[in-house]
Amino acid sequence: MLANAATNIDPLFNASDSKNVVIIWGCTNDLASSVTPATCYGNIQSYCQARHTVGWKCIAVTLPSNQFIDGTRTQLNNMLRANHSFADALVDWAGTPLDCIGCWSNTTWFQSDGVHPTEAAIQTYELGLFNQAVNKQ
Repeated sequence: MLANAATNIDPLFNASDSKNVVIIWGCTNDLASSVTPATCYGNIQSYCQARHTVGWKCIAVTLPSNQFIDGTRTQLNNMLRANHSFADALVDWAGTPLDCIGCWSNTTWFQSDGVHPTEAAIQTYELGLFNQAVNKQ
């Protein structure tokens, strides 16, 4: 996403629109490929800084539970919670059944792959948190 945003995202910026919001919900695949939480955090920060240069408002997102990266995503989430000043808002799964270690095994909220949320999770948690963050921009 970092390498392609200038050609795939930035051309979508509309100076006459007051809601130019980009959501950066990334690093799941990076963490699964042994990229460190610190590198991921730096990449999210760089992504937001580059989008701000264009004029975008940026919303960073913590990562939900995931059977492959639960430990490292918790480290990344803690970094984002401690400092997300480079973003305009943070969507945080804390306090939901999507955030605990091992939550991925709950089939009410996660598909059988232990990675992707179910429609129930999307309707119950994701939509509300994302709408709230976007509408504040």
